[in-house]
Amino acid sequence: MSTENLQPTENPGAQESGTSYTSVSRDITNQIIASAFAPVKSQLNQLNKNISSYVVCETQVAQDVLNHVLNAGGKRIRPAIFFMSARLCAYAGDHLIPMAAVAEFIHTASLLHDDVIDDSKLRRGQPSGNAIWGDRVAILVGDLIYARASEMMAETGCIEVVKTYAKAIRIMSEGEILQLESLFSINFSRDDYFKVLFGKTGILIASLCQVAGILAKLPKKETQALYDFGLNVGYAFQLLDDALDYSGDDLTLGKKKYTDLVEGKFTLPLIIAYEKSTPGEKSLIIDILSKKSRLDADIENIMALIKKYSSREETLNLASEYTEKAMASLSVFPPSPEREDLENLARFLLHRIF
Repeated sequence: MSTENLQPTENPGAQESGTSYTSVSRDITNQIIASAFAPVKSQLNQLNKNISSYVVCETQVAQDVLNHVLNAGGKRIRPAIFFMSARLCAYAGDHLIPMAAVAEFIHTASLLHDDVIDDSKLRRGQPSGNAIWGDRVAILVGDLIYARASEMMAETGCIEVVKTYAKAIRIMSEGEILQLESLFSINFSRDDYFKVLFGKTGILIASLCQVAGILAKLPKKETQALYDFGLNVGYAFQLLDDALDYSGDDLTLGKKKYTDLVEGKFTLPLIIAYEKSTPGEKSLIIDILSKKSRLDADIENIMALIKKYSSREETLNLASEYTEKAMASLSVFPPSPEREDLENLARFLLHRIF
């Protein structure tokens, strides 16, 4: 099997403008995220040091893909949330670092598969795994990562951990299938959109927070609260991404702007615009989405409606509401520096740029 030797490209920081949120450069965003991660910096450093060692590859190609995707500039958002959840639960046992790695592995494997499905050639400003090594290698390495993550779950000896993460992987797959079925379709409601959000982002973050509580052997009320926190953070996280797709630039997003629209994905900013549109505008949106490719004029027409109906701003405001819900979920825990750190992380995620 041949591979294509593409070299990752470097992208300088770029600026993103928005109505409801502060415009920040990538460097400033990195500083914000680093500040939010400060309470678990040592754990993240330990994870970064050990993460590649958890997957033993029998072939050089698999090792190359693994190294590429694990060192592609990801912020380790999911492990950081897991570590902070574990701190809140006072869990620091033997499975702390491995379960953080599992969270990152599940996310990484899903990205490898998603890039193949979407035919994406860029991930975090660098060539995606499938762009370099081809679709078959990317899918197989994704499967390998999923398999290793499953082994690591089993190594906890806790069936609830296995069930929680296994359910998350299943729902993530179902969410991707639902989104795939809905491409270029106007018959995609808000309910459908949030089903995709649940599978695409919400369930994994909810599950890793819940796993922290399970490992700490917390009562069901507290583990459910952690699940609710993660779910709402996941919704806010993805809503922000979907809003940025209609306002960002290639360098800021690490992917081409308007990717969702070009790929036929009916995300909330467009759903809002469609709901508020006149009959004539609805017909225009239907006509544009029905095409297998869109001209610059089509994108300009859609963007005019997004701006007219403040769809991006409404999506950003909803992201803020879900962040507030996330923080409210933690009220079952007594006030503490650990709880405050987790709340601050949720707030800071609203200012991230990928």
